[in-house]
Amino acid sequence: MLITSRSDYTILAANEQFERAFGYAEEDLVGNIPSEVGMWAGDHTESELQKRLSSEAPMRTEMISVYTANGTLRRVPLALDRTSDDHEECLVWRFPVQRDGPDDTFSPNQEEGYDPLTGLATRSSLLHQVGQRLEHAPSDEAGPALLCVTIREYRDVTESFGYRAGQQFLAAVATRIEDGLPTTATTARISEDTFAILLRASEDDARELGRTLLKAFDMPFRIADQQVPVEAIAGLAVWSGPHSAFSGAEEMLEASFSAMHRGTKEHTTGNLHIYRDRTQREARWLRRRERLRTAIQQDELVLHYQPIVHLASRSVVGAEALVRWAHPERGLLSPAAFMPLAEETGLVGDVDRWVINRALRQASAWTRSPDGPVDWVSVNVSPQSVDDDFQRWCRDEIRSARLPDGGLHLEITERWALQEDEFLRPLRDDGVRLAIDDFGTGYSSLRYLRFLDAELLKIDREFIQDLGQDPKTTAIVQFLLNLSLRLSVEVIAEGVETAQQEATLRELGCAMAQGYRFLEPVPADSLAEHAHASPEQSGASRDEPQPPS
Repeated sequence: MLITSRSDYTILAANEQFERAFGYAEEDLVGNIPSEVGMWAGDHTESELQKRLSSEAPMRTEMISVYTANGTLRRVPLALDRTSDDHEECLVWRFPVQRDGPDDTFSPNQEEGYDPLTGLATRSSLLHQVGQRLEHAPSDEAGPALLCVTIREYRDVTESFGYRAGQQFLAAVATRIEDGLPTTATTARISEDTFAILLRASEDDARELGRTLLKAFDMPFRIADQQVPVEAIAGLAVWSGPHSAFSGAEEMLEASFSAMHRGTKEHTTGNLHIYRDRTQREARWLRRRERLRTAIQQDELVLHYQPIVHLASRSVVGAEALVRWAHPERGLLSPAAFMPLAEETGLVGDVDRWVINRALRQASAWTRSPDGPVDWVSVNVSPQSVDDDFQRWCRDEIRSARLPDGGLHLEITERWALQEDEFLRPLRDDGVRLAIDDFGTGYSSLRYLRFLDAELLKIDREFIQDLGQDPKTTAIVQFLLNLSLRLSVEVIAEGVETAQQEATLRELGCAMAQGYRFLEPVPADSLAEHAHASPEQSGASRDEPQPPS
């Protein structure tokens, strides 16, 4: 079946098979352009199709959505060829198909196993292929992975623009999905607005492909001459070895669908949700724990330091040690990327010991040097780090570093300060100063303040971000500063980012502050360079940097 056009896409002729299959009369086509008679669905244009189908390989074919004369949407193969007569070069638009019967009547994609609207595999066809992949998975280098993707706007499109627009939308979704997949993938339409993709890939590769696929839906669809943004949600199930719990294709599809459904309930569009059964979760938990343990043992962790400045002089007086993971593949990771894993796997104590050990080494070098950049270093310690040996180990490390009194500050939570006085008192006897971190977000009522035995309070950034703009926030900070003065406790304001926040803190009588207003966390050498610069060079004329998102 074919139609012939000039190079400007004006139709010259359509053969009888094309007329019979799509319902167009040749006289209605000749002299027109296919898009003018409403043949192409979606955003297709003749020039775009010509560009996509042009290839050195003969008869390059792509699936495309086409309207029949009665408005039915069909998914059919299309190939583009060139020919010429005595006068001009012509384009031949071919629709290569198999005949369904002796009457030569064409029913596009009605053959068993294919969805007539999109040309994709059906649910039953997909399950058959998944079953075959699962049978061969133990001997395959990469087992099957199954993605489920749902598009939430289908019903809205149908209700707003009509049934034909809804069908056009689904066909366009099918095209966009297939455009971003490897040729070895199998795509199926498994329900009204849900698609599934069968891949031969590892979990990492499948996750990357899933994220790429979701990103493709950031671009809106053009439906009925309007731009329609969409929200796609995806779920992934991966056969990860003999311990995988998928007894068959139905169970693997249900797992992928379940992961996707979790995203719809959590309203997390654009995210890829991964199904894990109990055995898979345990295996993954063990792998992640061992990877983090290896990172600690092989010194993949690094410390960055954020200066703490004296607001009156803007000179650096101390620094907070903040851990990062220099991951070989993923780059420099913030604590948010791995500390939850450390807490979940019981390695937070190992991380804290590593941080204290390295911070003490650096603090010892700085405080012994006549031109050391800081007087003290502060370290966060998690209550989960505390065991029977931790206190003894911590005291040995502090004595070995031979710091002056006050050379190390331990930042702890209000809850821990109230409940672990017996543990903390010996450390204070060794010259350690205690700072209450994130003050104001925990037990900080007046009845508890008299029991908080600490030398410093760090006002949480939550109170700093609206400082000077919200009168109530400013009044609370003023109250905390006045109270700390009465209690003979020093105060550090955290999260200072703007000149207005700095100026307000100075007016309120706050002595010390830290935040991106002065410097982001940096390696030790960079901190020393910053501290040795004049106040004007080290921050007085800085722009207002923002912390990374």
